[in-house]
Amino acid sequence: MIDTQVLLYVSLATAALALVQRYLIGGGRKLRHPPSPISLPFVGNLFSVPPGLDHLAYLELGKQLNSDIVYMNMMGQPIIILNSAQSAIDLYEKRSAIYSDRVCAPMLKNPV
Repeated sequence: MIDTQVLLYVSLATAALALVQRYLIGGGRKLRHPPSPISLPFVGNLFSVPPGLDHLAYLELGKQLNSDIVYMNMMGQPIIILNSAQSAIDLYEKRSAIYSDRVCAPMLKNPV
């Protein structure tokens, strides 16, 4: 029979190799995000926004990062903050085909 200690070492080594492959090697192409404040594991940027009026805090954060577009990740939920009207127009009007998609309703396309 296989010794339980050997089985434990083999399973720990396999788990360690899987973690190394996932985090150090990258596991594929990484997405490029706009500038972001430093985030913490699991909670992300939850504590990066000071209490008070949110719009003023996000505006100040954009000034600190020197960007009109700020990326934040709050507990796994990605958030994009647009601090200027021009960046909103660029993303929502000029590039709307890239960022928008509608599901085609089968009942409207092929009625029975």
